[in-house]
Amino acid sequence: DRYREDLIMRVYSEDGVLKTRSTVREGLNFSASAHYGEIDFAHRGLDIYLLSGFEEFLDPVAFELAKVTAPGRVEWRRQLPTTVGRDDKGRRRLCAAGVTVLADGSALVACPSSGQIALIQVLADNSALKTSTVPAPRCHHPNGPVSVATAEGRLNLLGVPSASLARDGLAGRDCTWFGEVVNSKGQLASGRWTSF
Repeated sequence: DRYREDLIMRVYSEDGVLKTRSTVREGLNFSASAHYGEIDFAHRGLDIYLLSGFEEFLDPVAFELAKVTAPGRVEWRRQLPTTVGRDDKGRRRLCAAGVTVLADGSALVACPSSGQIALIQVLADNSALKTSTVPAPRCHHPNGPVSVATAEGRLNLLGVPSASLARDGLAGRDCTWFGEVVNSKGQLASGRWTSF
């Protein structure tokens, strides 16, 4: 038998009884020695948006976003191939992405890379992709994770130093930062950042 990891969601009742079990993503990983799965989620009402990818050393698996509705049915899945890029050494890498849900029910994935942050919107009505970019703060390292959230109609991003930089002795070359993405003519156009 070949090794295989799937992303599975289980829903339990308040008294601990399994209500549903759904396979959200099949074949996320096929290597027993690899252990760098990336999962993030956001919700709106009873809908859950699961973001999953895998950082295999030479062959990363791009993020996929799935919308799971109550009671655990996968409504749609979208591959996000642009979430795999090249790091500063030219190696293929999975970005350190985050996900949130916008007021209209669309999901938004923030994916940092060299000098920019891709904002990948998965539209609520038909799961089509709409992508824009904003410049990243100068101190953000391309491997540093970004969290994304909405508050009172604003889109906020938070970047933190990459754990791998500290491990590689490069700590202090990047920063923690917070910012708001500003709309311009209906497009996510620019960011205002504060680093600390």
